[in-house]
Amino acid sequence: KKYNMVLQYFGEDENMATGDFFGILRRFMTEWNKAVQLVDRIEKAEAKEKKRAAAKAAKEARKKDKHGAKSDASRKKESGSSRAAPLLMQRTKNAKEPVEAAFGGDAAPAAR
Repeated sequence: KKYNMVLQYFGEDENMATGDFFGILRRFMTEWNKAVQLVDRIEKAEAKEKKRAAAKAAKEARKKDKHGAKSDASRKKESGSSRAAPLLMQRTKNAKEPVEAAFGGDAAPAAR
């Protein structure tokens, strides 16, 4: 009587043999477990890929910060040298002897 209630619950024929019913149930459980394992592997692979992408983005950001965005000290150094170069160019243009004028010393004139 209880077996017939189980068959009715699962929508199976009341005359189904127990071996057939439990065979179907066993195959269902096996396939269910395979599906759960597959979903777990997919989720782990996606999490790993997401972590890898985040690490790559962080590495690129650090690289960009290191090479692209310069520190205040390097900016000051560059701005100082960028101001010195035009001044040096102006002194050499106006002087008869460019080396002496540029460095303000008594250097020997450059050979021409």
